[in-house]
Amino acid sequence: MDAQKHFSIRLLNEKEAWDLFKKKAGGCVESCDLKPTAMEVTKKSYSAIEWSFNYLESEEVKLTFLLCCVIGHNGLVEKLMRYTVGLGLFGGVNTVEEARNNVLTVVANLKASSLLLDSYDDDHFDIHDVVWDTALAIASRDYHMLVLRDHVPMEWSDKEKMNSWRRISLTCPPIIAELAKELECSGLSFFHMTHYGSLEIPPDFFKRIESLRVLDLPHKLSFTYLPESIIHLPGSIIHLINLRMLCLGGWRVEDITIIGELKNLEILDLAFSRIKELPKKIAQLTRLRLLDLSWCRALKIIPPNVLSSLSKLEELYMEGSFAEWENEGVVGNERRNARLDELNNLSRLTTLHVNIPDVQMIPKHGFIETLDRYKILVGDYNEFEWYSKYECSRTLKLKIYTNISSNNGMKMLLKRSEDLYLDLKGHEGIKSVLAELNNGEEFSNLKRVDVVIRMGEYSTSSEPVPLFNKQTSLWISNLRRLIINGCGNLEHLLSPSVARRLEQLQCFEIEDCMCLREIIFTKEIVEEEEREDVICFPQLNSLHIKGIPDLIFFCSGNFNIEFPLLKELEIEDCPKLKEFISKSSSESGMHTLFNE
Repeated sequence: MDAQKHFSIRLLNEKEAWDLFKKKAGGCVESCDLKPTAMEVTKKSYSAIEWSFNYLESEEVKLTFLLCCVIGHNGLVEKLMRYTVGLGLFGGVNTVEEARNNVLTVVANLKASSLLLDSYDDDHFDIHDVVWDTALAIASRDYHMLVLRDHVPMEWSDKEKMNSWRRISLTCPPIIAELAKELECSGLSFFHMTHYGSLEIPPDFFKRIESLRVLDLPHKLSFTYLPESIIHLPGSIIHLINLRMLCLGGWRVEDITIIGELKNLEILDLAFSRIKELPKKIAQLTRLRLLDLSWCRALKIIPPNVLSSLSKLEELYMEGSFAEWENEGVVGNERRNARLDELNNLSRLTTLHVNIPDVQMIPKHGFIETLDRYKILVGDYNEFEWYSKYECSRTLKLKIYTNISSNNGMKMLLKRSEDLYLDLKGHEGIKSVLAELNNGEEFSNLKRVDVVIRMGEYSTSSEPVPLFNKQTSLWISNLRRLIINGCGNLEHLLSPSVARRLEQLQCFEIEDCMCLREIIFTKEIVEEEEREDVICFPQLNSLHIKGIPDLIFFCSGNFNIEFPLLKELEIEDCPKLKEFISKSSSESGMHTLFNE
């Protein structure tokens, strides 16, 4: 379009879109001669898309693609997976994780055939509007699927037509406001309805659709409908005896006791809902495989032994949600809430996302040895920490101030983590966690480590806490971010051998270390294994040194220090620092940072 820069113009309204199109296409837009050509092009496009659809490998894959059209633009692969589990699309799939891998493979193949498009990350997919329109036409014609997104009159009273539908998706508010008293679709297996603002579902709406397997009723906030009122689940939901997946995402609902009667449920999604308590009757859902309580900010009560009763549970999502776990010492009638050791009874649990405010809540004898995927935040993290993009399947964020040497559950999580974020404060917390990392065991799972150390200052009689030792090299090569705020009585931080292992370090910040004299030292080393004269930080792009009154050198040894990718260097309040490295290094080719 003759633009020197590429930039996004987002969604245009109809007039703006036409004006832009006319400007670029020219006078032919108004020509009647163009219409037959346009119709022919459209016909051929639809034909080509249908041909691609017909050559998909199986009916299961075809139906999965049509479900993508229910989800629409920038759809979540996770949502698609939950649909397929609820409908039982893929035979021979024994776990939720197997179903997820199946769906990821299908989505990749659909992208390869251009029926789906890439979205902004691997967790989402997109679809072209022309492909979408064609798919919806195929779905209606051949698969008894009704998908309404515009204000087309819904023929609720036409019993013959309603009974012909097997899958229904509604996202238009005017249609939803005109719901029938009873939904008469005897063979319906899938019902999706996105609603905005308040919604009152008629009491008998679900009475005649016992065949239903998937019920997805997500709530989307619309300021047009504010203020919102409490939504009540209709009593007729109890008739959905074959229901496998239920989504009430975003519902402003308080009492969900009736859900406990849906004993064939395998997936229950209550994310972003306003529930305050998980009812005791949820313990009856012994076939439940996935429970999503993400972002249920009002959830404060989960009665004891409810979670441990869900014997087939494989995946539990609680990020930004319940954190009122009882400590192990609370017993008997004193207990009001669940304890984390209840999860040890779930022999099939492989995925856990949870916030644990206090490390003392983690079972000391051990913690869920079956976990393959987890995101666990331990400490007083705020909810915004969950919005970070995590690269690995086993992430542990640990903010700790106390000794963990006797907590085997915590140690197990440390050893199994791939993505480790440590925020350590206080003598006992720092000493015990670093002792675990520096004990000589190999942390073979670690792919990324971020460390923040807030040691503070101690009297001159306090024993210095060594941060790194000879065993540090077993994990420090994965360190991406190292932030030290106060380092007690330490005068030195890194030996040359440890410094050379910081191959992945991108951010290095040192602040308020009153006794620190140098960062990389050799003076007190009796025996150094490596004698190389170069210490390189190949990935470091940010170095901040602030508030270190006794700092004399960055490195006192005769080494060439290299920062090939350094973009930010900040040095502040370091009055004794006159040379970045020692004079001997300067004489061998390096330059001083400051002039005398």
